[in-house]
Order: sequence, then structure tokens, then C-alpha cells
Amino acid sequence: MNLPVYIFNTETPFPSIPFFEEYYLLPAGFYDSSVLPSNNVTVTYYDFNQAALNFKKLLIEQWNCSKDQLWEIIEDLKINCVYSNSGTKNFEDMTQREKFDANWYKLCKTKDVFESFFKVKSNTVKFIKYDIVKNPSLDDLIQNNTKTKYMWFSNCFKYEYGEDTDIQTCAYTQFIKTANDYNLFIDGKDVMLNNVHGIPKSG
Repeated sequence: MNLPVYIFNTETPFPSIPFFEEYYLLPAGFYDSSVLPSNNVTVTYYDFNQAALNFKKLLIEQWNCSKDQLWEIIEDLKINCVYSNSGTKNFEDMTQREKFDANWYKLCKTKDVFESFFKVKSNTVKFIKYDIVKNPSLDDLIQNNTKTKYMWFSNCFKYEYGEDTDIQTCAYTQFIKTANDYNLFIDGKDVMLNNVHGIPKSG
């Protein structure tokens, strides 16, 4: 299956995120440039979609943070890109380049992306193919140490390309328990797509 790669984000970052020593992030879009601090921290990108991980890795290694080069990378990789209509009229009739342009200007502030992604590139980064719905205990993903940890999970537990609703709901319940065990600050959406921020409390 040619799974989609999300080039941009529609989620608004949680304001006033404190400093953490380890970050576990999905590779989608540029949410990472909004939450990572300037300090050199450890960043783990995880996803069940290898194409998404490969795309993020290439951006970190080669992207000069310009709009034109980003489009060139997308074209060269021939990936299955997903763009948001963001209220754009006649979106379905637009070319892929027109959709890209519309998303760039509506979902990114050019100056912010251009400058802040260099911050992402300066960190210690690794990539792990990992499905948190199938493995909500987070074994082999989260480091078991005393460092403070942040995890962005977006809408992983209610995702159209994932497992069925019952499986995703059960997985989310286990994920919350795991997050509590690890004292993990989580940022994303629950199975009802409500925003969830902070460290879960047991009971």
C-alpha cells in the first residue's frame, strides 16, 4: 500500500510547552519545528509508514528550508502526498503544485518554517518504524530512563488507514497507562479527537 505522507500540519501546537530532554515525534509536517527547543536534545521520529520517515530524514539531511527545494524533493521522491483543502475553493480541481502552494501559504508562515527548521536539524535525531496502535506499551520506542519526555501522537488512535475503531480504542487505553508509567507528557488527540495535553494520571 502506498501510504500517504503529510507534508504540512493542520494541528495547532500546544502553547507553552516546557523543556524536555527527549522528544518522540511523528514525522508529519513541521509540527516539530514548533515544539522543539533551541537546545540540543534527543529526537526520535516514529511512524508505521516508512515513506514518511524517509521523507523526514531526507529533509533533515538535505533541505535548505526553501519552498522551491521542498517542492523539488517531493517531485523527486514521487511520494503519495496529502494536502489539506484549508477552505480553498475548487481544491479538487487544483494541480498537485497548486495544492502545495496553497498549503504552504495557509499552513506555514514562510519565515517561521525557513528559520525554525534549522533548529530541528541541529538536534540528535533517530528514526524508528513503529506502530503505537499495535504496540501501545511503547516497548522498543521509549527509553526507560529518568529523562523528561514529550510525545506527539496526533490522531494515531483514530486514523482511517489504521486498525478498526474497537482496536484503536483499546490501544488508546493501554497507551494512556503506558504514558503514565513513563511520566510521559503527551500531545495529540484521543479516540474522540479531543485534544489531550499533559501527563496522564492513573485512576
